[in-house]
Amino acid sequence: MIQLPPVASSYYCRCSKCGLDRYHKVVTHTNETTVRLKCEVCGKTGNHNLEVKKTSSSASKTKTHKESKKSLSAKAAAHATEYENFKNGANADNAMAYSMKVTFKESQVVQHPKFGLGLVRSVQGDKIEVFFEDEVRFLVHGRS
Repeated sequence: MIQLPPVASSYYCRCSKCGLDRYHKVVTHTNETTVRLKCEVCGKTGNHNLEVKKTSSSASKTKTHKESKKSLSAKAAAHATEYENFKNGANADNAMAYSMKVTFKESQVVQHPKFGLGLVRSVQGDKIEVFFEDEVRFLVHGRS
């Protein structure tokens, strides 16, 4: 049985509208293997099937699973290393407290009450991409 991600959690996959790998919010579970996701950048909602596709041989299936585990752990390790480098160079005393009413700029250090210290990677209209210790998140800003 497939373990579905919890509702309201972030899930990383390809967005069909953006054409890029993005974080999506899990909106609902539609059945035992499918979740409804909403892209955190463009807002497109759609179903995503988490069912494991059948392969011709079990050896290739095992190999693919092992490769994907290595890939995920490598990404997690790279993210952790990058965050440590950022944290060592960041001046936490000059971090701006996050508020959706404040407008942020690229490369600005942010102190979020829940996610902690983060770095604004990019600004996209009323959303900012922020690099936190656990993951990259998209937050709103500049709203009155």
